[in-house]
Amino acid sequence: MISFGREQWNYQKTTKFGPYLVARAMANRKGLPAFDVTGSFTWVDENTLEFTLRYIESPHTETVICKFDGDAVKMDVINIWNQKQDRVPLEGVLR
Repeated sequence: MISFGREQWNYQKTTKFGPYLVARAMANRKGLPAFDVTGSFTWVDENTLEFTLRYIESPHTETVICKFDGDAVKMDVINIWNQKQDRVPLEGVLR
């Protein structure tokens, strides 16, 4: 589980693989210790919540944007590989 600080960075370790330039390489990151990351979230506006996860020993970042409309939510995950692509957000209903 990754925890995010509200408008501040929360430092921690994770085994979650982040964006990686040579992800298709054999033995890709096998045997490496947990990754140092920092996470933060902020409300962009009253309906948009943005989470940012930075991998400390890497230039890469992942951003998750959640847009709320009543009890509906759309979630978009952005990283170096898909930032310029047309992405289809995940959609759900809050219960």
